[in-house]
Amino acid sequence: MRPNTFTLLLVLTLAAGPLAAEVIENVDYEYYDVEHERGEPLRSTITAASPIEDGFHGYTKWYVRWRFNWQYDSDGTCWITTVKVNLDATITLPELYTDDHRAQARFDEYIEALQGHEEGHLANGRQAADEVESELGDMEAYDSCGELEAAANTLAKQVVARGNRRDKAYDKRTGHGRTEGAYLD
Repeated sequence: MRPNTFTLLLVLTLAAGPLAAEVIENVDYEYYDVEHERGEPLRSTITAASPIEDGFHGYTKWYVRWRFNWQYDSDGTCWITTVKVNLDATITLPELYTDDHRAQARFDEYIEALQGHEEGHLANGRQAADEVESELGDMEAYDSCGELEAAANTLAKQVVARGNRRDKAYDKRTGHGRTEGAYLD
């Protein structure tokens, strides 16, 4: 017996799960030039060249965007059917130009730790994006699509705010990367 088209679609839909969701990530690295002269203190040279507010040497900016579609039935009950989340991030780091081999060697150690710290911030952005995708996908049906949309957007904004708080706590816990080796004396 051959299944009819409706039965086949129903089986495929159930096998695929209740919701189509995805997180799309776009991460860019930007570098600023640091011209170092032999004998100059490395830290102050990088600080002077840094375009980052407060003289920080590295910075990660992440932004989570979300879209969702819904479906409703004849009584107006509305539920989310697809979720698409975008994580856009930019990591800004110094790039050293020097003929001082000792300064270059120290910078190479430092930049590895600094990049690792900034990637910790990126991990917080990834976690926020994943949580937005998951929590929107797990939402219950609402009596109207307007209520669903408002509740979903509020929820997603709360998740992103939680990620921002994680970033601040991460900087506080690590001394902006100092405990991870991202410091110059």
